[in-house]
Amino acid sequence: MSLVLLTPAHSIVGPRCNSAIKFYYAGCFCIPFFLRLSLRHLAPRFQLLFVAVTLLSVYYPVLFAPFNSIDDLKMVNSLLNVASIDLKQLFFPGGSGQYYRPLLYLTYLFDTFVWGILASFMHLENILLHVVSAVLLFFITRLVVQVQRFNGPWLPLVTALLFGLHPIATESVNWVSGRTDVLACMFVLASLLLFLISQQGGHFWLFGWTGALLLLAGCLCKETALFILPALLLWCLLPPRDLPTQAPTRLRVSLFASYFLAGVGYLVMRWLALSSGDKIVKTAGNATASTGESFTLLDFLRVMSKTSGFYFKKLLLPLPLNFGIIEISPYYFWLGLLVCIGLVYCLYWRTLVAYLLMAAFCLIFPALILPLLKITWTPVAERYAYIASAPFVLAVLLLFSQYIRPKLSSNIVTITSSLLLTVAGVATFQRNMMWQDNFTLFQDTVQKSPNFPAAKNELAIALTKLGRTDEAYRILLANGGDDFQPSSLNKARVYLKQGRLDKAREIVLKCLENYKDPSSLELLNTINEARIKQSQHDAQRQILQEMLTSLQMLQRMTNDPFYYYRIGLVQLRLGNNNAAKHAFTKAWQGSPQNSHYREAAKKLAERL
Repeated sequence: MSLVLLTPAHSIVGPRCNSAIKFYYAGCFCIPFFLRLSLRHLAPRFQLLFVAVTLLSVYYPVLFAPFNSIDDLKMVNSLLNVASIDLKQLFFPGGSGQYYRPLLYLTYLFDTFVWGILASFMHLENILLHVVSAVLLFFITRLVVQVQRFNGPWLPLVTALLFGLHPIATESVNWVSGRTDVLACMFVLASLLLFLISQQGGHFWLFGWTGALLLLAGCLCKETALFILPALLLWCLLPPRDLPTQAPTRLRVSLFASYFLAGVGYLVMRWLALSSGDKIVKTAGNATASTGESFTLLDFLRVMSKTSGFYFKKLLLPLPLNFGIIEISPYYFWLGLLVCIGLVYCLYWRTLVAYLLMAAFCLIFPALILPLLKITWTPVAERYAYIASAPFVLAVLLLFSQYIRPKLSSNIVTITSSLLLTVAGVATFQRNMMWQDNFTLFQDTVQKSPNFPAAKNELAIALTKLGRTDEAYRILLANGGDDFQPSSLNKARVYLKQGRLDKAREIVLKCLENYKDPSSLELLNTINEARIKQSQHDAQRQILQEMLTSLQMLQRMTNDPFYYYRIGLVQLRLGNNNAAKHAFTKAWQGSPQNSHYREAAKKLAERL
């Protein structure tokens, strides 16, 4: 299966696209005119069209971006080996892990069988999902304006545009692997819209239970969606004080039950699917990081406060953007403390805006503990604030319309809104251009996080693909890489190419002490093959024994019969004919009919 892009990743960022870039910037600066026109003359359906066209125009460069070297390529390689869709295996694999996102993976399978894993189409899906979320937020805001009886016809349009153009969204939308956030956000907003409709007495059994099912779907895309439940359940028990009409108690109890059952249903499905062990639950429950380090309640509160302040700042002032954030200022602790105080006040305040702010905090809450668990590529990330940005933007604009808008003229409101959207649109477009090329993205990441070995590793990979191998080698050899396995392995590969085999082997063995994975074992075999060619006959047997041990580990890890074939070849070189015959027989009997080694394994087994 071939991987094809609509155009090379670098084609739109070269000199030939200067006119296109100027066109986009001109379009962004035309936002004030179109915004003024839409507020005065355009019906809601045309305002929605304006939102869709604006977002598609700003995110258009993403269509020409390649797969990212972080996670995307690993995901694509796994899809290339899928021959059919097994829904039972997809939803209830019965293994262990830290992620349970079957609906997300189902969309990737759709990409595989419909258009052959085209990067351009997979990027387009992310963009369209983001547009749908902006449209859903438009309808949520419109409903809120009607219920609260605001004099704000501009509010739905500005809210949808500000969410859609918010620079914090670029990481989730541009990264194919970031679809988990974009897809979950769409389901969460759809669920929230139906929740609000059902609160107004609109066909509860249709909208209430459908909304609960949509929330379950969001959880099956990313577990973060589950964390909006506390805000929704509190809303059912203690409705916002500023709502003109309150839903009957019976309806609110039924709504509470439907959404609560959706949350329980997800937890049961996750428990059945990860029957051999849920790594996130185990790690958090034991108060230990993935590296084995333990943390206390005081550590949790300190980190939670600091990261709360960081994400609050990112939602208000997202720039500068960085794909590889590994450390944040300790001064965010004090801002986070204010956020926590504000959250307590929201519980007392209990208005519609308060519930929206609490929903935003709940949605971002899982990210607050990630720096302690150390189970992700970066301890903090902009994508973790993507879903929370929707209720946050709506809450901020509602506050503006309630307390500031009445004191300003309509012209000032239009100018301010236009300026804000223009700045957001230009910043988002510039970031989208940077995501078009892995080299420019990781070069920017290394500049902003110079002490991040993983980012340097990815920059070296991008340089290698550009043919700048000398620069890549210098980066890798100067890279610490001790805290990130791939960077250490790539350093070992450089030593292998330079013929420094003992140094390469030393690095790989150190990696295997911490974590035994197939890539490390395969690299060790490659190094040992090179060592055999340079070794005397007496030393070769010891090297072959090490190769045999690593191949046996690989077979147990993967259950791939091809490793039996390779084990047989090593056993032959060691002179163990009976063991070689046994290995070749297992390779022949366990291999697929069309495998390239099947006939060779059969002939060798019969000959022995």
